[in-house]
Amino acid sequence: MPHKMLKLSTLAILIAGASQANAAVYTVVPVDKGNENISKVIKDLDYFSEAQANANETPISVFSTGIKASVDGENCFDDKVPCNVDNYDVTGVARRGTQGTPINDIVAYNQNDQRINDRDSLESYCDNNLGYGSCESWANQQYFGTNYNVNDTMSKEGLGGLQKKQAAWKNNYYSNAFALVDGKHVTSFADTDETKYSGTQAKQLGILLAQTTDAIANGIVEVNGKQYVYGTTTSALFKNADSNMPRAFAKRGFVNTDTIKIELPPVSTGSDFVNNMGQTEANGAVKLPTGNTTLLVVGSSSYAPSFAFDGRENDKLPDTDDIGIAGWIRL
Repeated sequence: MPHKMLKLSTLAILIAGASQANAAVYTVVPVDKGNENISKVIKDLDYFSEAQANANETPISVFSTGIKASVDGENCFDDKVPCNVDNYDVTGVARRGTQGTPINDIVAYNQNDQRINDRDSLESYCDNNLGYGSCESWANQQYFGTNYNVNDTMSKEGLGGLQKKQAAWKNNYYSNAFALVDGKHVTSFADTDETKYSGTQAKQLGILLAQTTDAIANGIVEVNGKQYVYGTTTSALFKNADSNMPRAFAKRGFVNTDTIKIELPPVSTGSDFVNNMGQTEANGAVKLPTGNTTLLVVGSSSYAPSFAFDGRENDKLPDTDDIGIAGWIRL
């Protein structure tokens, strides 16, 4: 491992010496729960046949997003107070390829320009913000997926990638991001069935297709002995009468308990467009002060049309040549 030396200026040393500081020693505990579950439930799920060999050989990436807060009377930072590390459930996400655009971002990569929607715009974002020396390669991986076929980018051999999300309307889709609690795959209202979808157009969506959502669990809170898992999920795909496969919305926040799975609908504005397709996110949650049984969930609610004219064309749809679908798609 390379050795790195931190050099402090004389001014910084003087400031540090004049300041009082408190130090703590932390015990880092690896979370090993659920590894068998990840392999069995996620790795063995169906995928595009063209990419199945890659799916079998490529390790699944797992990321943690949150940890349950300590209960009253327990403090893992005080040796004199009991602490059971097994009480602290960890939330996260497992991915079997690149995500293209992060599900937790209100707009892609939290950029004011909402048109990061193709390979070239991904590379431009990288050049302007990340400073990588390999932005072309990064953009290709994010768009076409991990281990994509460089000689045939339309072959669907890559794992994940924005291209597959965009082509789902005609080509179907297989889940790429899976919400986790202690390594175990958890589903939300969006995975259940057609009846769990709200909005005036819910009955016109068609038949829900299994294994087509992407989701992330952002945290877990305990209230009066009941655990609440919250996060963000995409809509599932639906097969409609025209054999197209629409999503009901881009993303919605969710809250799960042991017995119920709740959708966080968009703020009602009287607009059918917003009520049906508006997106929400569940980014955090807290239990209100002692004696209150209310869980406060915080996040965002937003929407935007896919095409608008505001003095210039503002088309946030992908180029159909990039996704191999003939004709324009207006959502």
